[in-house]
Amino acid sequence: MIFELSQRILEDVRAAWGDVFGAAPADPERDFFDCGGNSLLAIRLQQAVLVRTGAALSIAELLRHRTVAAQAAHIADAATAGPGPDPAPAPNTDPGPDSAPPVEL
Repeated sequence: MIFELSQRILEDVRAAWGDVFGAAPADPERDFFDCGGNSLLAIRLQQAVLVRTGAALSIAELLRHRTVAAQAAHIADAATAGPGPDPAPAPNTDPGPDSAPPVEL
């Protein structure tokens, strides 16, 4: 099941790269910048990956994981990790009732 998910994600990420570059790289380990990538294409790739996989990667994540294989693995890891821990409750900033007795005028 996990292998099938990973394989599907890899195919979807390759298709996203194909959408941006005109063709997916034959080598899934080929670097984004070696394929002719730049900042504008990174934005296009971010959108293409979102459309193809449903994964909303930040530009920083795309540039940290700069190959088809690395991006697919990152998305698959996030998909199989499940939800993270519940966030800590926000601190209570309500000052509560006024502690001074009312003053009669």
